Amino acid sequence: MANEKAGVDDLTLARLRRIYDGTYTNWKQLGGNDLPIRLVSRDAGSGTRRAFETAVLHRSEPGVVSSYDCGDKDRDERARLTRCEVNSTKSLLDAVDRVPGAIGYAEVHAAANRPHLVSVRLDGHEPDIEWGRQRDYPFWTVEYLYTYGRPEDGSLTAKFLAFMDSDTAKNIMRMYKHVPCADRQSLPDDVCRP
Repeated sequence: MANEKAGVDDLTLARLRRIYDGTYTNWKQLGGNDLPIRLVSRDAGSGTRRAFETAVLHRSEPGVVSSYDCGDKDRDERARLTRCEVNSTKSLLDAVDRVPGAIGYAEVHAAANRPHLVSVRLDGHEPDIEWGRQRDYPFWTVEYLYTYGRPEDGSLTAKFLAFMDSDTAKNIMRMYKHVPCADRQSLPDDVCRP
């Protein structure tokens, strides 16, 4: 997602990658408004960041953190990009919502109802909960639950896994815009197995 003042709501993957490598530094270069591009990233331990680097960038994000406040190069003025790192989805969304020209990444549901955020289509595709359309949007991942061996019958772990495979859990996951493996009809078998 991007701050609405960027003036861009659709990017090719190639252009998005060139934003992150520093080729593009102003939204005007991409048909948007004359504003510097400001990258708001999750910290290195973030699973969301790892999914973004793997599925979208196909490499690590740039290493230089040039900003403390996500708006100005107040940490390293010589850096090509204005880039900050935050430690939560909420912090990322707050920064992109607040900083004109900011761009970041988060789960679709988490970004909903933010007044100054625009969902950015990638190669013309919107992020979508339905599997058939989701495959066309490159930024998605599967969450897996792992156990050390088969959990003992009646254990809390066994009960939790059974719950996660229930209609109740499926409806809760869909409410938060996640595609549940419990809904076997909309997902290929290989997606739900690590």
